[in-house]
Amino acid sequence: MVRQRSTIVFALIGAVAVAASGCSSAATPVDSGGPVTISVMGVPAATDQASRDAFMKDVEAFEAKNPDITIEPTDLVYDPSTFTTLLAGGDAPSLLVVPFTQPAALIERQQIADISADVSALGLTEELNPAALDVLRQGDALYGLAENVYALGLVYNRALFEKAGLDPDAPPTTWEEVRKAAKAINAATGVAGFASMTTENGGGWQLTAQTVSGGGRMQQIDGDRATASVDNDAARDILRWQHTMRWEDQSIGSNMLRNQQDVERAFAAGEAAMVIATPSFYNRYINQYSGAPEQFGVTSMPQADSANQTLIGGTALVVPATATPAERSAAVKWMDYRYVEPKRDTERAAAQAQANAADGVAVGIPLLPLFDEATQTRINEAIEPSVNIPRENFAPYIDGVRTLEYVPEPPVATQEMYALLDTVVQAVLTQENADVDQLLSDAQASVDSLLQSQP
Repeated sequence: MVRQRSTIVFALIGAVAVAASGCSSAATPVDSGGPVTISVMGVPAATDQASRDAFMKDVEAFEAKNPDITIEPTDLVYDPSTFTTLLAGGDAPSLLVVPFTQPAALIERQQIADISADVSALGLTEELNPAALDVLRQGDALYGLAENVYALGLVYNRALFEKAGLDPDAPPTTWEEVRKAAKAINAATGVAGFASMTTENGGGWQLTAQTVSGGGRMQQIDGDRATASVDNDAARDILRWQHTMRWEDQSIGSNMLRNQQDVERAFAAGEAAMVIATPSFYNRYINQYSGAPEQFGVTSMPQADSANQTLIGGTALVVPATATPAERSAAVKWMDYRYVEPKRDTERAAAQAQANAADGVAVGIPLLPLFDEATQTRINEAIEPSVNIPRENFAPYIDGVRTLEYVPEPPVATQEMYALLDTVVQAVLTQENADVDQLLSDAQASVDSLLQSQP
């Protein structure tokens, strides 16, 4: 579903967060009645020490408040290829942090639990933004909570814009303007004007996002079935745009095989002027990559053909269906304490924002709201004294995204489809004689075969 959002109260985040049994049906909330230990995903990387320290402080505080619950953080990051086995064998952590693209398949395979009774028992249901839960509902069942919901945008280096004689307060709004800016920056500084992800599903994800910005879709849904629509004009235009920048303009460098972390590092080091990302990248930019705050700029997703659309995504918090009732209850309590309460309770939000600011964690990054407007406004006011980002650098994003329609990621075999599309993007950027039409035709057949093989 596409939702028009002409008015938004943005969430300003004060913390940075991420044989199968049947799903529990309308499970009754359980008081553990004794000690229970749960393993939880979502601990920030060791390279982001400030955020990791904040996470561990939350663990200590939660355990003090809930002495019968022990939290065991794990550095595991969700990967569908490995977690299928972990979930089937009952070896997955008690709390999973998964991309928004995953819950539909996990629900279909009956691998995650209905937590609606536990969520209701904590009094969370009424204040939550229903739009943030769409991908986690099936009928009356609720299979998780949203950790965050984001709309993609364009992150850019304000200093490089200035060196090229461009106005950093008026960033590109179309892909043609991005091309012109990249060419100007490369000519003036020798720095790659734009950096693309091409590996580990990043190329397919980015191509899908850019296709959406031109009004295209990679999948069409008819009832319960999905068919491929990869071979579309919007995708064709973007691939030709990439080919032109790489081979004609020669404005985006020569290293074309990079994952998300490679692109982020290059941007933070001043080796790339523009990348597709979300505002929350700012925290990694500062704490993980030691980027300069004043150089970070972000605007809404550039557009093509006046489509006025942007891809949204996010991360969800879910519990394996194999969890015991006590583990499920404890996991939902941890969800509430770590991820929900700081975003809806004014005192907790203010205290956590103050503590995070003291620890060097970014406070005030705009995200799409998880709660109703009244709740979100109260929270924004509560954390205002602790906001520590150069908020004027985020203004183009906030102003621009208000005018766009939000389009969710393709729902079926999403990551597998992105992996197939990686090869298309790689071919365009590494082969000067790449045939875009043939690449899309071949990808259409491959993706359609993938989708038809789904249960």
